[in-house]
Amino acid sequence: MGSLTANLKQSSLTLYEQLANKILNDINHEKYLPGAQIPTELELQRSTGYSRSTVRHALRILVNKGVLVKIHGKVPSFRMVPVMKQHAANSSV
Repeated sequence: MGSLTANLKQSSLTLYEQLANKILNDINHEKYLPGAQIPTELELQRSTGYSRSTVRHALRILVNKGVLVKIHGKVPSFRMVPVMKQHAANSSV
């Protein structure tokens, strides 16, 4: 597991909350711009070592808060993209 996982596991938040906060922080610091695709579930699983359900829960939180939008493509693929930065900056998990 990488340093991302080591840093995330030091918090008292749940793993999915930590991951959601990490993604939100990356959006707010313009690592992911509005309309750009964030890493896939599988890529997030591999980079964090977290389970599929943990990654999905983190992404669902951000979708429900309006930070990410799920864009459907060819079945079964989809991509998550950040929405307007102003909205993301006002959100917190």
